[in-house]
Amino acid sequence: MEGQKNMENNGNKIEKVRKNKGNNMENKNQKKLNINVSLSDFQKHIEYEKQFLFKLIPFLKTFKLNIFNYNTNIGNLALSIGNILDIRSDDFIFACYYANMSFLSMEHLLRKETLNEEELKTFKRHIYLSADFLEKINLPKSAEIVLYHHEKPNAQGYLRKQSYPKESAIINIAEEFTEAILPREYRPQYTLKEALQLALEPYKNSIFFDNREYEIIKKKLTNSYLELV
Repeated sequence: MEGQKNMENNGNKIEKVRKNKGNNMENKNQKKLNINVSLSDFQKHIEYEKQFLFKLIPFLKTFKLNIFNYNTNIGNLALSIGNILDIRSDDFIFACYYANMSFLSMEHLLRKETLNEEELKTFKRHIYLSADFLEKINLPKSAEIVLYHHEKPNAQGYLRKQSYPKESAIINIAEEFTEAILPREYRPQYTLKEALQLALEPYKNSIFFDNREYEIIKKKLTNSYLELV
């Protein structure tokens, strides 16, 4: 009799363990399902934002040609440098083309030869405006890249940071180089040597690029100079 009770108790314990295991497995499967659903929704969100961006760019070409040229020249060059260095994330793509999109709200400042103190403060705010927009559309990594795209390895950038994403450094190089080689109403274009000195020299022997990467970027900039001027 006692043996039968023990067997029944053991049977009940085994059944409880089985149920617990079943519940745990069900919970795990549910969590996996939730993760998959979340990833699926996120991918849909990314694709939607890509489509929006790729529609916005030709819109700029039609209605804001100066901003289109400024944005796409910098974005295309940054993207091509990233591609050579095997940096191809969606976050980087968005950052390349949204980094300076907020100049739509201060386009007049791009045409000025010099800026007074208040205008310079406004000009520098474009990093916050672009980053804030990317935060609002749920692209936080892109926002971080954009926020720091005017930093320098010697901490002499807008926010005085020395540690920031490598992608930010790439956009910074592309922007400095593009601005230098394109002529303005108030000055001629820079020579290749001057443009390389301005854009790339701060990154020599920096934590961002090893010697091989530095030379790869230099070669890409040199080729781009021949294409753009």
